[in-house]
Amino acid sequence: MKTAGPMKTIPQVCISVLLFLFVAVPAAHCRPIESFLYINNDTLNIGDPLFVNIEVENRTSADVRLPLNFFTMNEKGRTGLFFSLSDPAGIELANSCSPESPPDSDMPLVLAPGEFHGRKNIKLSECFNMKPAGVYSLTAIFTSADTDDQVWAGTLKSQTLAITVKESEVRIKQKQAAKLVNQWIENYKLSTAMAYRSNIASLGTPAVPAIIKALDKSDNYSMASDLLALLGELPCREAGDALIEFMRSADDRKFKSNVPGGFSASGMLSGAAIRSMEKLAGYNLMREKKMFVGTDVAVLWSNWWKNNRPAYPRAVPED
Repeated sequence: MKTAGPMKTIPQVCISVLLFLFVAVPAAHCRPIESFLYINNDTLNIGDPLFVNIEVENRTSADVRLPLNFFTMNEKGRTGLFFSLSDPAGIELANSCSPESPPDSDMPLVLAPGEFHGRKNIKLSECFNMKPAGVYSLTAIFTSADTDDQVWAGTLKSQTLAITVKESEVRIKQKQAAKLVNQWIENYKLSTAMAYRSNIASLGTPAVPAIIKALDKSDNYSMASDLLALLGELPCREAGDALIEFMRSADDRKFKSNVPGGFSASGMLSGAAIRSMEKLAGYNLMREKKMFVGTDVAVLWSNWWKNNRPAYPRAVPED
């Protein structure tokens, strides 16, 4: 196997590259250019930050001169450092980070015998989109095409390490909620409504996006009433937004109901949305409505929500 050659005027060098992620991976005995990998976390959730530390060590008895931009993250094929990250299908991912500027110096980096140099806390998750879940392969690669006889030239690869990326518990709950909600609305029955509501509510706020999607499509009075009730049980920004929007738009929607009598289904559901908003807020705005004669309840709640919304969490934390 062809390896990078030594500099012309110094003895063969043995450079160690340490890619830190925590769990040591043993390497073979020291060769002219040696690589070691360490893993601090070989299992991540989608959206978790991925940090990498790299060190290069001179294990010879002579000074080693490295190019000035040896540790500068650069484009593949150019002098510097770059990372090769392949997805679960083995396809190399594009690095979205821009090349870095080299250090402001004209002198090469000199490593004395036993000395090491490196970089810490490189946030690779800002450069690569590690989705979907699966096992990814990561390799750090140093390249140098320096023409100075006194400076090391060649290619130095770290060992390839496997990083398992999993879906977060929140994302798993989102999928479970979507499946449950779809099953429920496809065969909606009053006899099973309470059981579905209980199971969906047990998943917490990650269920809210699926509930809102179903509510937007529903024209069934009883189903919409159940979905509105669920939103009141899962306090978050998205639930409050959906309830406010429903109060504003309910009169323009048509809902089917088997309940006899001349009543407005949309009007009844507006009342259900208000009750759910009271539950979400832990506050009964209706007690103060007499202070706002002629003001629409939806407007009152909209104003209240505008002031209080920042105090509520997101249904699903951002990646």
